Amino acid sequence: YRRGAHTSQFLGLGNHGDGMRRPRILRPPHRSCKKKPQSFTFETREANKPKSIMQERLEQELELRAEAEEAELMHSKFRAREVPVSTREPRYMYLMEAAEFRRDQNRTRRQDALLATEKPFSFQMRQEAALDRKREAAEVHRKTQAGGPKFKAKPVPASSLEPRYHL
Repeated sequence: YRRGAHTSQFLGLGNHGDGMRRPRILRPPHRSCKKKPQSFTFETREANKPKSIMQERLEQELELRAEAEEAELMHSKFRAREVPVSTREPRYMYLMEAAEFRRDQNRTRRQDALLATEKPFSFQMRQEAALDRKREAAEVHRKTQAGGPKFKAKPVPASSLEPRYHL
């Protein structure tokens, strides 16, 4: 360990340096040398190649066609087409009605199938019979009570009519 070695590493290469590398903080930033991507040789060759006569004629013909179409559009008068009859028909309403009709048909068909396959529970008949008996008993009781004596309240006792407190 040499005296002053710790300071020499910060000095870097030069008159005062000892050949040691500088810390990253003191080093100049590394410049990356990114090359531009070069096109392939066949691309540059095709770009520099003169156009053939057929290609030039094709380009001229396409330009003439485009100019002719543009001129035709400039000279022709715009006429709007009539609104199609199909746009005036309430097609959506027809679709909605048909869907509703199908829903109703499906619902009735499912209800009929359910009623056809429905079987009563084992206790259902007994409950219905018990309810019928209760109804009949209530009806008989009501009929017997209708002809019976009417309610009459007893008179108010005299003790409740006397004043309790004297002022």
